[in-house]
Amino acid sequence: MYQISSEQIDYMLQQITLQGISDEGLRDSILDHVCCLIENRQEPIDDFEQCFQGYLKQFYQKNLKEIEVEAHLLINFKHYYQMKKFMLLSGIAGAGILGISNLFKFMHWPGASFLILIGILLLSMVFIPLLFFIKLKENPLGTQRRLLSLGTLLAIAFCFSVLFKIMHWPYANMLGNICVFGTILVFVPMYLVNSFKTKDQQTNALITVILIVASAGMLYSLMATRLSNSLQETPWMVLQQNEKSSQQFKAYSSQIFGSDSSENSQQKVAQFKLLSKHTEALKNYLFQSIVKTNENYQVEVLKNCNPNDLVTSVLLPSDQSQVKALEEFEQSLNQIYGNKDKDVKWAKNVLFGMRNSDVFVVINDIEKEAILHLMKDK
Repeated sequence: MYQISSEQIDYMLQQITLQGISDEGLRDSILDHVCCLIENRQEPIDDFEQCFQGYLKQFYQKNLKEIEVEAHLLINFKHYYQMKKFMLLSGIAGAGILGISNLFKFMHWPGASFLILIGILLLSMVFIPLLFFIKLKENPLGTQRRLLSLGTLLAIAFCFSVLFKIMHWPYANMLGNICVFGTILVFVPMYLVNSFKTKDQQTNALITVILIVASAGMLYSLMATRLSNSLQETPWMVLQQNEKSSQQFKAYSSQIFGSDSSENSQQKVAQFKLLSKHTEALKNYLFQSIVKTNENYQVEVLKNCNPNDLVTSVLLPSDQSQVKALEEFEQSLNQIYGNKDKDVKWAKNVLFGMRNSDVFVVINDIEKEAILHLMKDK
């Protein structure tokens, strides 16, 4: 059995302190364990310092300081490991659900929006706060606490900006702007100042900053991307051509109806005029609703808007109630068809959920089909 001298004990105590163990009780405990290992050694010791360092390395993976951190967490944070496990599970579940929701979104399967909502809420309201709380316990320094707090707020804001953008909710762009400018103007400088205090972290910090700035720039470019002028003008040109064709067809139909003075023809003329009146009223209602709903639409110039931003499900009520313009339009159609070929609410079923770049074309087509039905006996 090897006998340890008092000088060797002082040396070991000094080395344990230099390696980051400040707690006296923990320091004495580590010293006692190392002394027991050395004293129970059967082989002779040629180099005591090398032997001591060899036994000391058995207590840690990276550095001796992590023992004190673990002990502090176990004493003051009893549910640390359970919370860490729950954090990992919530992160895996959130990422997995988001991956599945993207597949549902791509395939246009039902439930995609619900899965996106659940996945983002798991990440933003469970995973990120738990990660912040755990890292806060592991990093007691004030500067690191502030950096973690800011990073957590920006990460949650980013998750909600993506959710709001996907769900077409208001304030999505505002949250995205806060994330981008908050990251570049506030978080990145704080991160650089904190990281450059240690020379070993300077290269990793620069690489991380480059990735953050590049990602934020690409995200902002994606948010600010608008359709090209040619794509924006194409729906407008289609609407113009369709409206012109519809007006020409109605003028031709009016001439045909006017050439016959029979009682049956006069009745069809009245139905034709009523249908034309209600068609124009419905198109005007939808157009005004688009203007009020989307700030990108201008009353004077429709071509300056993005016609694919809204769908008629936003403009038409989803319950059993009917807007007056739509109800009158359907009533005029039912008079023409005699409630035989079409259901009472068939027009709304056709229009509901369509993109508003197509809805005006479809209304004109429905009107044209009804006029042809009136003209089939001529």
